[in-house]
Amino acid sequence: MPDFLLEQPAFSMPGVAFIYVFMPLSLFFYYIIPHRLRPAALLWITLAFLLLAQPRVVPVLVLCVLLDYLAVRMMERFDNRPAARKLWAGFAIAKNLTVIIFAGRLPGFGGMMLLGAAVYCVSSLDMVLTFYRREYPYERSIMRIGLHGLFFPRLYAGPVQPYREFAPQLAQIHFNLRSLTVGFGQFVQGGLKTALIGRQCGVLYLAVSGFPAHEITVLSLWSASALFAFCIYFTLSGFCDMAQGIGAMFGIFLPRNFYYPYQSRGAGDFFERFNMTVTAFLRRIVSCVPTAAEPLCLLLTGMLFGLWFGLRVNYLLWGVFLAVFVLLERWVFRRLLMITPTLICRIITFGAVLLSFALMAAPTAADGILHMRGMLGAAGYAPYNDMILHQLTTNWPVLLIAVFLSTNAVNLLVLAVHRSIPRVTDGILAAANMILLVLLTAVIY
Repeated sequence: MPDFLLEQPAFSMPGVAFIYVFMPLSLFFYYIIPHRLRPAALLWITLAFLLLAQPRVVPVLVLCVLLDYLAVRMMERFDNRPAARKLWAGFAIAKNLTVIIFAGRLPGFGGMMLLGAAVYCVSSLDMVLTFYRREYPYERSIMRIGLHGLFFPRLYAGPVQPYREFAPQLAQIHFNLRSLTVGFGQFVQGGLKTALIGRQCGVLYLAVSGFPAHEITVLSLWSASALFAFCIYFTLSGFCDMAQGIGAMFGIFLPRNFYYPYQSRGAGDFFERFNMTVTAFLRRIVSCVPTAAEPLCLLLTGMLFGLWFGLRVNYLLWGVFLAVFVLLERWVFRRLLMITPTLICRIITFGAVLLSFALMAAPTAADGILHMRGMLGAAGYAPYNDMILHQLTTNWPVLLIAVFLSTNAVNLLVLAVHRSIPRVTDGILAAANMILLVLLTAVIY
């Protein structure tokens, strides 16, 4: 299993100290100071969080912000000299690529902070490209540049937000009771997704994937892949939900990053729903333009999409597998998919996604390919045995909850209640969020 799913710092967002001490004090301090000082206060709150969570990463991240600021100012200074301007943009890009490649060897950059380094670097790359393409006025405030890259709720799993969408919000921060309550509810729900469902699916995945070689079956391989898929979804989407919730409480809008990806109608739809903001950024980078080059663009996007999670061959192949599936949908089976019922398309897509996650979850690419062959019945494994049946029958509530919450069924239920009794819906949701907070506290304590 990837390190970012196993290793989390002692002080983190779904933690008692964060929920009951750091966040209330930060919000109190943030809203009692004058409006014009709030962006600077938000940067200091971010630095305080990093010092408490992973103090060893702070010097590296501060240096990155200083280099980004230098690059942006030099690009502005040489705005009329294309060669010099391109040189400074290239310097910033090279810096970010270097951090992505070598972050795993730097002190403090382990587990979720490894993804945090990727979030920072992608945000920085997007900012540099925004200024280079003159899509937004040059920024002269190091505080705004630093806050865009370091805003602490996003440093675990995103979402990635373009600079042109993030920066204007810093001038319009106002206290809003509804944003505070809605954001708090989203934070609590995201915390439960990560700390309870994601963690339980991870524990079960480790148990099933750790079967002795003679106990591996086709069903155990499919089960392991499904558990891994649920673990990675609930962990990462939970962190993104917490980021959106915290952003709302601080008056900052952050975009959605996951939208029920296991309900996708095809691999292309999966790309649109899974890690959405990263996919949008990659498509912006890989703008190969001509229609004839579309297959190459898709393959390159898929490769980068896989490498986002780490520099491993099986991550790369995972992204390529999904990209090839998209190409088959668009160029080979397009007409067939148009007449196929949506439910059938979703089942086929979910099966293909689970097949791909077997490749991603494996320690090596060779192991991943072997597991994929085993899932298809081509490796000589038995269909099932008592060991996997015992695991599934013992832990069926976890699996049932994971399947249910990975769909939009809860949202549809809330909408139905709101239409029926709109006046009391907010009260019901507030009470439900308080109950969920108690449950979250019990889980993380």
